[in-house]
Amino acid sequence: MLKVISSLYANYGFVEKYIFIQITKDQEPGLFQRIESSTLSNLDEFLIPSQHLINPGASYKFQQLPLWLNLEINNLLNRELYDNYLVPKQPINFQGKIRYRLM
Repeated sequence: MLKVISSLYANYGFVEKYIFIQITKDQEPGLFQRIESSTLSNLDEFLIPSQHLINPGASYKFQQLPLWLNLEINNLLNRELYDNYLVPKQPINFQGKIRYRLM
C-alpha cells in the first residue's frame, strides 16, 4: 500500500502603491503624506496601485516511490497585478509539477 505524505501551503504578497518613474524632489509627496499629494500632473499614468497576491498550493510525496506531485494556484483572488513597470501580470492560473528522482 502506498503511503502519502502531503502538505498545504500559501504565500501572501503585498505591495503598497508607488510611482514607478524617477521624479524630482519637488514632485515627491511628504514623508508621511499620501502619494496622491504629489505634484506630478499625470500621476495616474505612473502610479502602480496597491496589490495583494495569494498563491495557495499542495504538495504530495509518495513514501514508497521517488515521486512528488505539486499543484499551485497563482493569483487566487484574480486581481489586476502589475510588475515594476506597470505591465499587467497574468490573471488566475494553475501550475503543476511532477518530480521523479532517478536512483
